[in-house]
Amino acid sequence: MVLADGTVAEFDRDHPDFPAVQLGLGSLGVITAVTLRARESMIYTCVKKAVDAGTLETDLETWNRENILVKAWWFPQENQVQVWTANEASDDEVSRYRAGGSQLVEYATTDTSMNSTIESTLQHLRDDSKGVADNGKSLRTVSRFRDFTDVTGDIYQVFCKGIATPQINVEIGIPLARAGAVIRKIKDWHAETRPRMHYPVILRCTGASEGWLSPSNGQDTCYFGFVVYYAADGSLSEEGNSFLRAVERALAEEGGRPHWGKYFDESLYDWPALYPQWEAFRRVRETLDPEHRFANAFTDALLD
Repeated sequence: MVLADGTVAEFDRDHPDFPAVQLGLGSLGVITAVTLRARESMIYTCVKKAVDAGTLETDLETWNRENILVKAWWFPQENQVQVWTANEASDDEVSRYRAGGSQLVEYATTDTSMNSTIESTLQHLRDDSKGVADNGKSLRTVSRFRDFTDVTGDIYQVFCKGIATPQINVEIGIPLARAGAVIRKIKDWHAETRPRMHYPVILRCTGASEGWLSPSNGQDTCYFGFVVYYAADGSLSEEGNSFLRAVERALAEEGGRPHWGKYFDESLYDWPALYPQWEAFRRVRETLDPEHRFANAFTDALLD
């Protein structure tokens, strides 16, 4: 990392400042090279299911404890969840994958049980986006949950389905042990307010991080993700904007930590209270960049 005085420093896991450098928000220096420990890419078989959300409070942690990778999409209005659980593929499944040129294998059995739910969500999206936003890309992000099937492939083929379309994306990390209580709170809030949702609530969980400013610092974490799409004319529906503000406020009250790379309202958070090593990070910053040459408006407001 190139430091503010022009020197180059190296940090490894034994360096006392490594937990600060792991997630430095660009405020410590310019990272020019990273050495990663790698492993051979694993091939996964992903089982996709539509389940009732009635027991989601307990199901979520069970899914994540019992499987290697999990991602779930929760449709509160219809009380349904589409959950993807991925584990290492069997030898036979890997052979079939290789025989097909290492292309994603989609199995013959197609599940249509969520199609009516998807259509309901798409209707909200069509109405609020005043037509088909961004040549229909935003619609495809939702319609991919229709007619779903189990698959075998690498992690990118199985999980990475991003379709770039203008949107506001909020993602708040909650300790996994408290995720069930937060799900219950969202259920109660949704039943009372009945917000218009363009996309299901995204639920993804991770292990603890050593990085001092990681939203997963020191705790297994469940990230609650919320998306509202812009209309084709660049406007944002008033209901969509109100929904995002309300749901972020509710998760902030539960001690949630926002994803640094997505939208958040900084006025909702007490950073030193959320991050036990907040002051330690600020001390590292003062040591590495005492004149704040790497500062900008965002980090000035955040750290000063």
